[in-house]
Amino acid sequence: ENVVFKDFDDISKCYGDLEPIRLDAKDYSPCKRSRFYWCNIPLRNSEKYTSVASEVSADYDGILDPGYGLVERLTYDDSTHLTVKANTFLASLTKIDDDRMLKYSTGDSGRSKIKLESYSVNEREKMMGLPPSYVSDPLKKIFNEITIRAIFQPETSADGKTYRDFMDRRYWHLRKKLKLQHYPKYGEEPYFEIGIATPIENKKKLEFFKEEQYSKHLIGMGLNICVIEALLEGLVDLFASDSLKTYEGCDYSFPWEPYQSYHCDRQKEKTAITITQPNSHDQERQIEVY
Repeated sequence: ENVVFKDFDDISKCYGDLEPIRLDAKDYSPCKRSRFYWCNIPLRNSEKYTSVASEVSADYDGILDPGYGLVERLTYDDSTHLTVKANTFLASLTKIDDDRMLKYSTGDSGRSKIKLESYSVNEREKMMGLPPSYVSDPLKKIFNEITIRAIFQPETSADGKTYRDFMDRRYWHLRKKLKLQHYPKYGEEPYFEIGIATPIENKKKLEFFKEEQYSKHLIGMGLNICVIEALLEGLVDLFASDSLKTYEGCDYSFPWEPYQSYHCDRQKEKTAITITQPNSHDQERQIEVY
């Protein structure tokens, strides 16, 4: 996977002259992300998804946080049928919250007082096809372990305890490997917050991401799950239909059409049918068929 660019012949040669497939997430989801994919899995016809999903805007029901709307709806007088896709989420510190990522809220003041904000982590997760808190929860855990257990508690310990006495052992390696920056935070403990430079950061001047920024950074680095599903859907043809199953925890639907309807249809197909059979003792037993 890579951004779209002109001179891709050298990369294609590395894969046996395999030409890239160009797909844009805007045809599958509420956000843009035009990318090249080098993939030798036959691409299925995705029109059953794209014909509907390409018309889904970033303010589709439940995608934006409550009380927020799209700036474009303020700009155009007749925006009822205007399809608005969120711009491509980027990963650099200067671009994760630039003026291409804006939404608005008015509170109770109507249009007389409009507040502009960037898309939240929660909204970006949804638009990229990720389950809620998929990125933010692990990051919250890591930042808390470092801030509270690796720094604050050892520094305020009256009996000389170290981070090893407080921190989950699984995170010990982070204490010394990560490059950190401290920022004051007033009003509540621990009275500071940290920024973390990413492991692949190799610039002379490092970029330090706070917790929310780091989540947005990872989402900006990631793949749109709807597009990846479309790329991999051809693998289904390699298996008999009765051998396919949905693993526990993976029965997730993207929260917009047509995926919601297809998800409901699959749920109906899985409804258990009770079959009555006599066993060797002429008693009835029930079998659930899915």
